[in-house]
Amino acid sequence: MSNDVHSTILSCPSFLNRLAELRAQGFLIADSGDFFEGTAEYDRFLGVPEILALQGLYDVIAPGNHGFDLYLRLASDEAVHLPIVNSNLAGWPGPRYWIDPSGKYLFTGIIGRQAFSSIEPRNDRLSFIEPLDTLQVIARRAIASGLRLIVLSHQGFQRDVLLSQQLHDRGYPAVIFSGHCHSETNYWPHPNPVVKGPELGRGFASLDDRGRIVVESLPLGGDEIAPHPLVSSYVKAYRTVIDSEPSLEIEIDPDVAEDRERFTGWVVDKLAALNPTGGAFLNRGSVRESLPSSTHITASQLIRVVPFPNELEIVRLSVEVEKAMQVLGELYGESLIQVGGGDTYVTTTFLGGRLSANSILRSTRPVNQFDLRSLIRQELSSTRAAT
Repeated sequence: MSNDVHSTILSCPSFLNRLAELRAQGFLIADSGDFFEGTAEYDRFLGVPEILALQGLYDVIAPGNHGFDLYLRLASDEAVHLPIVNSNLAGWPGPRYWIDPSGKYLFTGIIGRQAFSSIEPRNDRLSFIEPLDTLQVIARRAIASGLRLIVLSHQGFQRDVLLSQQLHDRGYPAVIFSGHCHSETNYWPHPNPVVKGPELGRGFASLDDRGRIVVESLPLGGDEIAPHPLVSSYVKAYRTVIDSEPSLEIEIDPDVAEDRERFTGWVVDKLAALNPTGGAFLNRGSVRESLPSSTHITASQLIRVVPFPNELEIVRLSVEVEKAMQVLGELYGESLIQVGGGDTYVTTTFLGGRLSANSILRSTRPVNQFDLRSLIRQELSSTRAAT
């Protein structure tokens, strides 16, 4: 089981390769949400390589709040043969649960209230139901059918520990694979086990038929590792983009590098300098997790620090972009709050993502919209022909 991969599959080739090995060994492959968004890879290819990987390697997945519109479109598309399960969103177009072909496991997905609230204003066709209410119904079905209940949860580890106890108190056994919160704790054994793998394509968690749970971390790096065939053409294209960026190495004041909040503001300034006609949009979580704690930073490292669409960020804006964001803020009901003086603001990255200047890759987002279904079918056909 993976969780919170956040579109890192092109820069972490060992991740898909290891999943392919496990699948060949007979493991079912599942994901607890947030497979999309959070890197320049997603900005560049709009989730297509991730969709290819999900359809080619995964058996069942649950939606997360990041990339939710993609999950919704895929779950609504009869041509996509991948169960995207959720049991606590009324109106969800995909299945509420999935039973594996061996008849041993029943998988269902849930999303937490906080995660859903970040996408709710733009998805008024769906409504939230408390996970415990729906899980009790599905747990009874699993027990009646002699199936082991697997919950793919996207509400955060602490909430899943509470849910584990609540299910146990009502007599429902389950294994909860957790996602969403990026917590340091990855395993809670009792009364019902809660487990999650390392985020950002750095590993996963597994459960065998004997009930043994393993959390596996993968080595970092990857240029020397051959990418999985499903995404190899995208890896090549992505590396071409990285290599085409200016050769740049910026020295960082050591005092700034040690203070991550100051470092965040410093990176915003550098991004703004590289794209002076637009704005700089930055995910502060990515600064913590993706950038090295060193006194130098390269352009390719800056490229990786791109925003999620519903997390607070710092922005540096030109006058023209500021005016556009004010209008968009009123349109979407999102906040744009000026902090301090000058042109520094705090907003949500959903609002920032409505503009084209959300990273130093000025050409990351294609101008023309495309037919997602046709593109996926075309890519799958060419991949099958190549392999």
